Parts: sequence; C-alpha cells; structure tokens
Amino acid sequence: MRILLINPSVGYYTRALSNPLGLLSIGTYLKQCGHEVKIYDRCVDKTRIDYLLKKFDPQIVGVSVMSSRGLKDAVKISSHIKKEGKLVVWGGQLPSMQTQLVLDSDYVDIVSFGEGEKTWKELVFCLENNKDFNEIKGIAYKKGEEIKINPCREFSDLRDMPVSDWSLLDVPKYMQNYLGCNKMMYIYSSKGCPCRCAFCSNVNFHKSTHRKRPNEYVIEEIKYLIENFGLDGVFFSDELWCIKKTDMVDFCNRVQESGLTFIGVFNSELVC
Repeated sequence: MRILLINPSVGYYTRALSNPLGLLSIGTYLKQCGHEVKIYDRCVDKTRIDYLLKKFDPQIVGVSVMSSRGLKDAVKISSHIKKEGKLVVWGGQLPSMQTQLVLDSDYVDIVSFGEGEKTWKELVFCLENNKDFNEIKGIAYKKGEEIKINPCREFSDLRDMPVSDWSLLDVPKYMQNYLGCNKMMYIYSSKGCPCRCAFCSNVNFHKSTHRKRPNEYVIEEIKYLIENFGLDGVFFSDELWCIKKTDMVDFCNRVQESGLTFIGVFNSELVC
C-alpha cells in the first residue's frame, strides 16, 4: 500500500528545526512491512500537495499533529486531501489528547492515539483486506454518525522497532549550526519519563513510562549519518536521557569502541 505521512508546517521557529522522528519511526516500520512510504515534511519541503497527490497517489494519508503550532496547516492540508477522496488519519500528541474533538471535524477519518507503529501496521492490514477496525487497539474512527474509540495499545518493546531508515528524509535539510556543531541533527535514544510533572504531557502520552532503545541501534544510526552526511553533532531529544548510570556507561563505551567522533547535546534536564 502507498502511504503518505505528513509533518505540517509550524510557521516560524526559534530554535533548530527538528526532523520528524515519530514519522520516521512509523515510516521505517511500515516500509519494513513491505509498504511504499513517503514522508512529506512541509517545514522543509515546498512541493505543492496537488503535485504530490497526483505523482505518488497515496491510498492513505497520515498527518502528525504534535502541538497547536502545526494545527492551522494540518487543518488546511487535511481538508484539501479529503476533497481528493483520500482517507485521512491524524496522530501525535494533540489528537491523542483531544480525540473526540478531532473526529468531530469533517476532514479527519481516523485518529491514531498513543504509539503508532503497530497501530498503523494493523490499520493498513485491515484496509487491504476490507476488515473492520473494531479489533485495532489505539485508534478512534467514524462509523456512520457514531464515533468509535477502541482501547489503548500497550507500549512496544523498543528492541522490536527497526533502526530508523534515514533514506525516508532529505537529511541535509535538517542539519543545523548549533553549539559548535556545523551539522547537528536530532536523534532519540528513549521514549518517555517516569516522572509526573504537572506541566508535562508525558503523564498522559507516555503514562509516566520510560523505555530505552538499544544503544547499538542508536550508534548504528549515528554512524550512518556521520559516514554518509558528515554529521558532527547529535541533539538527543529524549524526555529523559539514560535513566540508569549503567546505560550511560555502556553507551559511552560503545561510542569509544566505535571510534565515532561527535558532540552530544541533551534536551533532558535529568541526566545521570
């Protein structure tokens, strides 16, 4: 199946532009399952949507809405795509928190809430085989005039997720000058955080759960980006980097053994 995944434009931004890591993970997983996937990031790609729909002709379109900053463009692009008769799925933090409100619109058919890789795999399978959506965990959808909200999906073991396929992105467009780096990029080595801070969406989205990716997966990605694009800095976008000291030591030892040289920048304020 041909699947188009869209990252809406957020307009202006005040710090280094992040590559769409969530869409990259979902796209990699679907591609591994044999589907044809294209990521269309409207923050860096000025291709007209009409041209893209005609050339790629997706059978299903996913739109990632992480916050209100991308909402205006997400509504605009989804409304246009619906007029072209395509199935539109929204995912990300905002529709995960406001599922009913999103589905009350006339430009979204399905909401994928929570973690999306396995949800998308099952959704595409049901579409290909004309099966009902009622057994798919982690989605809400319209059935006639009724809105159906299925149970939440359990978190995946990140060891079961493949190493990100960076060929799905135009990598040089995301490289930034930042803190002494000329070609810094965002990568994640874990998801979530065990804390319950009142100001943070982690409590609802990640259920105050922290999951670590295998260090060898992360280093494999960094090595690929260094060897193919000259990466010299990594911004770890984790909510919490290395919850255990042993993880940090293992990661640093693996980097040293690999001979890779890069600057590490950490988003988290909590670093062991």
